[in-house]
Amino acid sequence: MGVESRGKYLIELGKKHGLRRGAELGVWYGETYFRLLDGIPDLFLIGVDDWRDNPRNVHHKDQNANRLSVYMRQAMYPDRSEIMEMTTARAALLVPDGDLDFVFIDADHRYDAVKADIIAWLPKVKPGGFVTGHDYDIPDVKKAVDELLGKVECPEYSDCTWVWRKPFTRSVFDDLWQQDFYRNEQVAQRLVPEMMKYIPPGSTINDYGAGLGKADLDLFRSGYKINMVDASGKAISNDVKPFIGDGLTSTISPLEDLPDDFPVADWGICIGVLMLVNADRLHIILSKMKKTCRNLLVVVSTAPYIRLGKDWTTI
Repeated sequence: MGVESRGKYLIELGKKHGLRRGAELGVWYGETYFRLLDGIPDLFLIGVDDWRDNPRNVHHKDQNANRLSVYMRQAMYPDRSEIMEMTTARAALLVPDGDLDFVFIDADHRYDAVKADIIAWLPKVKPGGFVTGHDYDIPDVKKAVDELLGKVECPEYSDCTWVWRKPFTRSVFDDLWQQDFYRNEQVAQRLVPEMMKYIPPGSTINDYGAGLGKADLDLFRSGYKINMVDASGKAISNDVKPFIGDGLTSTISPLEDLPDDFPVADWGICIGVLMLVNADRLHIILSKMKKTCRNLLVVVSTAPYIRLGKDWTTI
């Protein structure tokens, strides 16, 4: 237990979910901060600390030495790190909302301070990101976390590190699928004959961003087994719903948060979805697709088909 197990747990979390931009509140002497930078090579990490004297420190009590050590080590990561030498409250005013994949709270452990940090930094984390922190075994910390976030994860091997995932919002997707343009546009359905030229008969197919599901119903009727997935629970057409069952399944999930048990298919199709994805989410979505299909057929806007075969050529 200790900083090594804590760092290992956070690094595993970062790699699993493709976390690329985060913040640590309470850098102290930098042990967790630099473990994360070393363990997640493409991570950009903000570190917030004002290095005030803390009589509760049982080791590394010299805050001036801690500060100097952090700045010296930070020089090794000039493009991947930023130190904000100020209070966590002031730093929160300088970080845009929705800017971070995660925040790790390990600053002032008093109840009011932990609660203030959660309130100030929760908006900085994008939907689907993580609010995490240390020392869940300290009563003040646990009380603040439980009151604001409710149930959190705190694995035994994590050195009392707590983790809460910020929910994805589906309202934007649900709103889109109420618009006539989206419900009337049948690009995917028109492309079914072309898709069948590439995809062998009888293949299993994951449709990433299934929308109305009408193209999937046509493929299902042609002998394919289809797993539909879409972020909106209001997208699927009423004409399709009666056929959902064995051989035509439906999952409601953002593409970057596919369930761990989402099936691996022979082929994946993604029609007109990736052009709507922010660049910082694209690598996560492609990573999820890569794990859940062996070949991928993509249509981006009106561009020609882009086929990603077994070599997973980059778009």
